Amino acid sequence: MKWLRKVKVFIMVIVRYSPSELRTLLYLSAIRYVVFTAQYLILLYALGVAFVWWEGFLMISVIYLVMAVIPTVAIAEIGLRGSVSLHFLGLLSANAAGILAATVAIWLINLVLPAAIGSVLLLGVKIFRDK
Repeated sequence: MKWLRKVKVFIMVIVRYSPSELRTLLYLSAIRYVVFTAQYLILLYALGVAFVWWEGFLMISVIYLVMAVIPTVAIAEIGLRGSVSLHFLGLLSANAAGILAATVAIWLINLVLPAAIGSVLLLGVKIFRDK
């Protein structure tokens, strides 16, 4: 089958790594996930969005899953993130302003800020190479 040929390429790459390296990657991914989710929960609580923490944790997991499945363009991503967050977290709390503010803050902190810092650093490297 044609689609299995595409999968075979990915499997061949994964086979190159040892089980301990793959386990380390899994642990690092889990830590990253917990950090992002904790950031989101802390911001939601700081902005007055009231819900039980484990319900929020589960809803944030659903938001991450939906955002991973839906294809987006970078410029439209913040609007889509906001509407998905409102849809799911709105089931737990009526504080729409807090939900949207937390979503925008997470987007700024985890996507825009690192991109801006990276651009400035790359620009600095390019300027020093030109001299």
